[in-house]
Amino acid sequence: MMPITFIILGEPCSMKNSRRILRNRKTGKPFSAKSTEAVAYLLSARSQIPRQSPLIDIPVSVTATLFYTDRRRDLDFELGFDAMQGRIYVNDRCVTEKHLFRKIDKLNPRAVVTVEQI
Repeated sequence: MMPITFIILGEPCSMKNSRRILRNRKTGKPFSAKSTEAVAYLLSARSQIPRQSPLIDIPVSVTATLFYTDRRRDLDFELGFDAMQGRIYVNDRCVTEKHLFRKIDKLNPRAVVTVEQI
C-alpha cells in the first residue's frame, strides 16, 4: 500500500473539550454529545477526505501535522481519526501508531495527514 496524504482545511477541533450535556426528551436522563463545533468539523473533514477503495483493514500509522491559529487548543486529532472511518479505513481501530505535530499558521489552519501501512 502506498502512503495516502491529504489536507483537511479548517482549524482542527479537540474532541476532549468539545462535549455538551443534553437531556433525553422521553426520559429526561442526561447524556454527553459532541458540541456543535465538533460536529461541524467532523462533517467538513469527511467532505475533504478522499475515498480509498477498497477501504483499508490492516494496521496503519497516521502522521498528522495540525496547523492551529494559536497555541490555546489541545493537540488532539480524535475527530480526524473518526472522520477517516468509512473513507480511508474500515474502522479507526486499524490505527495502531499515531504521530501528532502542532504548528501555528494564523492564516491557514489545517491538518496535513499521511496514512501508511505498518
